[in-house]
Amino acid sequence: MTISLSAWLAIPAALVVAGYYRSPQTTKSALKYTTYGFLGLASVTAGLLYFFQTKLVYPADYPAGSRKQVLDPFSIYGIPYEDLTLTTPDNVQIRAYLIYARTLRDVGALKAEHNRRRAEKGKDITPVDTVQNLSREQEDFAKSRPTVLLYHANAGNMGHRLPLAHTFWNNMGCNVMMLSYRGYGLSEGSPSEKGMRIDAQAALDHVKQNRVHGVILENTLLSIRTLVPLIMPHLKPFLLVPSLLTERWDAEITIPLIKPETPVLLLAGQKDELVLPVQMRGIKALREKAGGKVKWVEFPNGTHSLLTIIRKNRLKEREMRILFLGLDNAGKTTILKKLNGEDISTVSPTLGFNIKSFGYGGYTLNVWDIGGQKTLRPYWRNYFESTDAVVWVVDSSDRLRMQDCKEELKGLLQEDRLAGATLLIFANKQDLDGSMSLTEIRDALDLESIQSHRWLVQPCSAYTGEHLVDGLDWVVQDVASRVYYGSAQTSEGINPLP
Repeated sequence: MTISLSAWLAIPAALVVAGYYRSPQTTKSALKYTTYGFLGLASVTAGLLYFFQTKLVYPADYPAGSRKQVLDPFSIYGIPYEDLTLTTPDNVQIRAYLIYARTLRDVGALKAEHNRRRAEKGKDITPVDTVQNLSREQEDFAKSRPTVLLYHANAGNMGHRLPLAHTFWNNMGCNVMMLSYRGYGLSEGSPSEKGMRIDAQAALDHVKQNRVHGVILENTLLSIRTLVPLIMPHLKPFLLVPSLLTERWDAEITIPLIKPETPVLLLAGQKDELVLPVQMRGIKALREKAGGKVKWVEFPNGTHSLLTIIRKNRLKEREMRILFLGLDNAGKTTILKKLNGEDISTVSPTLGFNIKSFGYGGYTLNVWDIGGQKTLRPYWRNYFESTDAVVWVVDSSDRLRMQDCKEELKGLLQEDRLAGATLLIFANKQDLDGSMSLTEIRDALDLESIQSHRWLVQPCSAYTGEHLVDGLDWVVQDVASRVYYGSAQTSEGINPLP
């Protein structure tokens, strides 16, 4: 039997009125009618919670305008995308974006074109249809890269998650599929747990993924039942009537369904004011109990908007970790000393590593100069963690070891921990007679085949200092555009740090 909202409210309203207007003759009758009043108010509250629960759980109109305005990837970041309308099995049309992974060279070209178009007055920034512009080579590259399905939270729409999509696409070379759930953004329908599960599966079906290779959960609730007492304790008594809870989102049911071999990454902000940290710890406990793969990453100052906190922390730190690598006698230490204004008349071979920190363009550069002798190269991997850029120094006069240089560089770029790191190739010793030209070095190292990293080859001389600052400028600018979402102010001179 289905009860309408008006019928639900009519009876308790009558009880409230009766309890309020009936003049009690005795204490007993006063208590009776007071009880009627409380029961009536409780029934009204329960009715409102039952019928308007989705409005509380799914604030689709927040922030203001979220149901009418949805930002697109091209207008904001210059990312080509496919604008999709998916029809779900229950015949609801939902809107989605599909962004194909591009090589780093393509990414740079797309951004340059986007900036050019924005600079032209009166030039409309028209979204590009990715499918029509993909070559066979680009299609093959996109197929070789992982796909991230980005499901948004219970407020806003997919346009508000574009910074995350940009990070996956730009920094990690991923395909990205993102959608606005029913009742969100420009999608049809009204949000509900049942409907949103259907929407999520529709997106998964569209990208034709047979299995999920990993799950990332950010500040996620354990269940509505456990969350309500923490943020709205006055509603706790109504949880005693399970039928009042139409939206459950119960992780105790869903987490055990994830296969144990599927890695799960939990990102937990410890100052989340909405989904309290105890909720994420509950999910972690469920995953551990099921014996599944799980990694816990805690952000001490993280609030509910974790992306904003991460960005603020990086902006506050404004640090870059740069590795100077290359064969022995390439000039790595000499370049670093020259950049730091030190004497280069006597430079000894680096038998281990040197660390120098200096201010440059408003950032702190932490530079690791690692020895290049053949016996030391197997230990390079000990320094790869959290690297923002690699400076590969080449001795342009050493023609005999150019093949060795090529093979070492190729192996380096296959390291997972260096994925996405900026790559600068310093073609050093250009001041010497008989040194290889830029074209010769480009061909000898097969640089044109590099698609996994954004790269630049810069001719230079550690002895004269020519073009060293140009190369460093490019590195800092490129890292800043990826990590700090902005451009660095470079060529301001180097400030040694204590």
